[in-house]
Amino acid sequence: TGDVTSSTGDVTSSTGGGNADSSECGSCGEGDTCCNNQCCPQSNAVCCNDGVSCCPHQFECDLSRGLCIQRSTGLFEPISKTSRKHQDVPACESLKPCGNGSFCPKDLECLNLFKLCYSTQREGHQNMIDDCE
Repeated sequence: TGDVTSSTGDVTSSTGGGNADSSECGSCGEGDTCCNNQCCPQSNAVCCNDGVSCCPHQFECDLSRGLCIQRSTGLFEPISKTSRKHQDVPACESLKPCGNGSFCPKDLECLNLFKLCYSTQREGHQNMIDDCE
């Protein structure tokens, strides 16, 4: 965090703290806040109006600068980005590694050149999966 030496007139309004238990978010991680149907990696965060950013509790979103500003103290820090719902990350046990840091479902083949997963049995393909837990 740093100090804000002058006030800004371009601080956007933001919604109040999100809800980590919201059914719209599925299961965010412990201490996360549900913002705009996504998970913000902060507890009781302020959800920014752009739908993909959030700030710590008692901070305001300054989207034009990419900062979270606490008016009462003059402190600021970079805006956090929300991430997809925790439940959307597939389990690693259901995937196979493709050797390039990505994964495919076990019933599909890896095509690393195009970052695709495909079937030799049926038509169609899907993008490789970059994240699992």
